[in-house]
Amino acid sequence: MLKHLIRRIHSVLAPLGFARVGTTWRRNHTIAFDVVGISQAQFSSGITVRLGVYFKNLGNDTNPVAECCHLRTHLQGGDLDAYAQEFDESEEQTAQVAAALTSIAQPWFEAMKTRSGALAAMAQDAESASPQLQDAITYGSIQLA
Repeated sequence: MLKHLIRRIHSVLAPLGFARVGTTWRRNHTIAFDVVGISQAQFSSGITVRLGVYFKNLGNDTNPVAECCHLRTHLQGGDLDAYAQEFDESEEQTAQVAAALTSIAQPWFEAMKTRSGALAAMAQDAESASPQLQDAITYGSIQLA
């Protein structure tokens, strides 16, 4: 069950400093945890690869999951959207997920640790940000580059 995908994702994320526990990978950054998690669909073979940034000064969790992060999104676009409905773990599909982690996720993580990146993400999808982060940015209680 998703063993090939998990190995492939791990081979991409481990060199970037991510550690794996189950189907969640975390990277400890100075101001935040970067989180990647696989969610399986309840009534189909689909999967969603969720991304999140958990800011350390806004919470006490040292093992956050993507759904609880202060900024959240998921890999999307092209075939990745279809994988939410049906995913057969073929070499082609796992390769597309791995490539998206490199081309989409890595730049997203870096951008979210900047004020302009966080604000842009919040403007694009207000539900992607926690109320704590919105308040922290509004009142200046979080320092982002």
